[in-house]
Amino acid sequence: MAETQPALAACLDPFFDQGLAAFERAAGGGPAVTQAHGVAGQPVRIHYATRRLADALSPAFPPAIAAEHPCLSIYAWGGELPGGLLPPPDWDAIGYFERGNVRGHHSAHYTLVYDRKPEVFSAFDAQRQLGLYWARDSGGLLYYEQAAPMRRLLQGWLQRRGLLALHAAGVSTAAGGALLAGRTGAGKSTTALACARAGLGYAGDDYVLVAPGPAPQLHGLYRTAKLNESVLAWMPELAEQVANRDR
Repeated sequence: MAETQPALAACLDPFFDQGLAAFERAAGGGPAVTQAHGVAGQPVRIHYATRRLADALSPAFPPAIAAEHPCLSIYAWGGELPGGLLPPPDWDAIGYFERGNVRGHHSAHYTLVYDRKPEVFSAFDAQRQLGLYWARDSGGLLYYEQAAPMRRLLQGWLQRRGLLALHAAGVSTAAGGALLAGRTGAGKSTTALACARAGLGYAGDDYVLVAPGPAPQLHGLYRTAKLNESVLAWMPELAEQVANRDR
């Protein structure tokens, strides 16, 4: 790792600088929409190039907070905006993995992930505590990307802080929390929402954070849930909170 780090920095440091420049062009020189959120007790500041992108992604995060000194700063924009095109990194130079529709790179310093299906690219620089979030079309993000935005970028940051982002639901009482694990379609969302309906604390229906240790801690990551028609019929009081009734 020590031998390849200088080569990685020579390749990726300029790439992150190019990304920041593309964000500034996409924002059009005007004030970006900036919001801060608490993630597992840590302040994260997100700069959106447009109000439309902020309106699409920010509702999934915890309520906004004041954060003068964020632990992570993320810059988010779309490739359809003037000057917003972000050329890909030199994958062959940095080394990468392929898994399904995902191409990525992970090292002590950097995490880069491209999701082909939603056409979203995420990059994290651990030294600068800097994140880039780029969507080919920020106005056409898939519903699950809006429900759990920037997940891969946040995973890269959280791992380095000793937190695990798990594909699970989480509920709690005053006595403690519980993970609800299972494959997609196993009923995690339905069970978590039924627990919330019964008065339990709700940490998430699909992705939650865990701080390992002798007394593990469970943290919520998103304040969203995904329902199908049958669950919505069973819990009609949730209908007014549905963001995309067509799905």
